Amino acid sequence: MAFFVFPPSSTFLHRALKTATILILSHTPISPQIDIKEDRIEAEDVTDQQLQRAVHEFVKELIEGQYGLRPLLRADAQRIRGSIYRYWGKSSEERVNVQNLIASGYLNYIDRLADEGRLVKEVYRAFSEFSERGYERDAEIVAVPMLNKLAPEFMESVRILGGVYGSVPSRSKFSTMRLGIHTTCWGIMGLWASLFYVYRRERSVVEYYLFPNPDTLKGLIAHPILAENHKKIIETLRGRALTNFWVALLLTSLRTIDTPSIIRRFEIATLSIGGQREDIAQQSAPLFSEALALFADNLHERSVKAWNSLINLARRALSARMEELGVAEAAMEICRQIVLAVDGVIAPEEVAYHIARFTYLQSNIALEKAIGLSPRDVEHIIQAIKVAREKTERGS
Repeated sequence: MAFFVFPPSSTFLHRALKTATILILSHTPISPQIDIKEDRIEAEDVTDQQLQRAVHEFVKELIEGQYGLRPLLRADAQRIRGSIYRYWGKSSEERVNVQNLIASGYLNYIDRLADEGRLVKEVYRAFSEFSERGYERDAEIVAVPMLNKLAPEFMESVRILGGVYGSVPSRSKFSTMRLGIHTTCWGIMGLWASLFYVYRRERSVVEYYLFPNPDTLKGLIAHPILAENHKKIIETLRGRALTNFWVALLLTSLRTIDTPSIIRRFEIATLSIGGQREDIAQQSAPLFSEALALFADNLHERSVKAWNSLINLARRALSARMEELGVAEAAMEICRQIVLAVDGVIAPEEVAYHIARFTYLQSNIALEKAIGLSPRDVEHIIQAIKVAREKTERGS
């Protein structure tokens, strides 16, 4: 049995490392389940070759764009150049970016470890202990100063808001913590798998990340299905502005149909970036609704066409390119009405009327075509809303 130990669950580093670990383990042939606890993951042992292949497959998916966007290292590049790159014997002039670090550096490193028969032993040891000094056992290989990219919640903004009082080490202690080769690279891979949108305007930069929710993700989990859900949601949101949280909530339910609730629970973290620092603006915005999950499952069971049409509509709601036709605004309002109806705020019949206003009850043929919902689709949507409300009221 192997143990992957993580920092406190309220930290950003916890999310990055746990996400990477789950996604990498999903490529290994160990038991279909791994035991996820608040501060650790317990998994069966794998061989050097199995872990080597799992990391390679995961990195290949990252490079192919099957998960998130490549994050920028910014000021952390110098820390990596002075620690990991120096240990690997790379030139001090060599460019440090995420893909070079992971694809050109880390994969070569684990290949060498696997050839020598010490990959699994070194990785397990690296993650076996987290203390007030960080991942000391990983740092014994080469000490990497704590990266700004992996520790934004320790900046002043959240401390002032009172987001993490008493739940994590103090900022002064955290700044002296150390990572190592494996914890640094796995953490960055976790970010790469989770970054889905970057907003830039003048000097303002905001990054949006999707993570499995650590507060609910516990117990024996079918990690390949969780990994697939993560991939589906990221693929749906990637490159799209988070202009409406309700739309993202609806999309999450629609894209994770017929899977257990515990592996449909995700969250969004928002980072505000400026100069040499990164502040966490919002650490956890839960991206799950039990009622919407019931609605999505029932809609797919009734009509795959209506389910697909609603997914496409929700995507349009997050697309700025459709604003000139008024499609994004109309799609956003339709999605909002569906969420409100599923939650019992408005009647399902109001949703039917509202959708009809944007489609077959008006003469704007271009808008009707762009919305893409037929009267039959609307009928299936309304019936799925009613079923979800009935099951929710019964506590099913």
